Amino acid sequence: MQPVAIKFRDKRDIRPLPPIPDELVAGMQELFATKINSRSLTLFEKLEAVYAFTDRFNAFVATFAVCQKGCNHCCQIDVQVSRIEAEYITFKGGPQLDHQGEDRTTGHRTACPFIGADGGCTVYSTRPFNCRTFHTLDDPKYCADGDVDHQVYGAAGKGYGVRFYQAIAAWLKDVHESKGLPYRDIRDWFPAQPQAQPPMLTAKPKPSLMSRLMDRLKG
Repeated sequence: MQPVAIKFRDKRDIRPLPPIPDELVAGMQELFATKINSRSLTLFEKLEAVYAFTDRFNAFVATFAVCQKGCNHCCQIDVQVSRIEAEYITFKGGPQLDHQGEDRTTGHRTACPFIGADGGCTVYSTRPFNCRTFHTLDDPKYCADGDVDHQVYGAAGKGYGVRFYQAIAAWLKDVHESKGLPYRDIRDWFPAQPQAQPPMLTAKPKPSLMSRLMDRLKG
């Protein structure tokens, strides 16, 4: 079977979207009942279940979205990432996150630090939730200009607009508020060129990042 070429559309060419399949609605309900609301799973295990189902859901979205591998205009804009997701990237072999800084920058027009030389995402399998939900429905050329209002699906900055995405975002927010954890732009968590921290000769030693991380995951 030959793949069907994607046809880009004008941003004013608005078409009705297909309904979410019943199997995905049931899958979302099962995700919350057996994973997210489970008391026996760690936060990382719950996050992995969320990512796995999001990938299933995105296979449905791909039937009407125009996003393709290598198109990374959306990686030039703000990407607000939860602390748990930043820790997960580090835990799965990614770079050390900046866990001492508190900056939360906005208005970005530079590439995410995880964009590789080929234009692809170097942490694609562990990319944050807000990266997984953003889809374009008309033409990627509109994404090249962050100020152009066009047809998108699942954009965090527009309230997601999809019940499944909204429910997961609300869960992540509740987790962070209950534990007093911040959200920051992905560039804040993982600076391309992190600055060295001055030595703290008189400060008491802090628990290691991993020990603090494991303490959080028990909750």
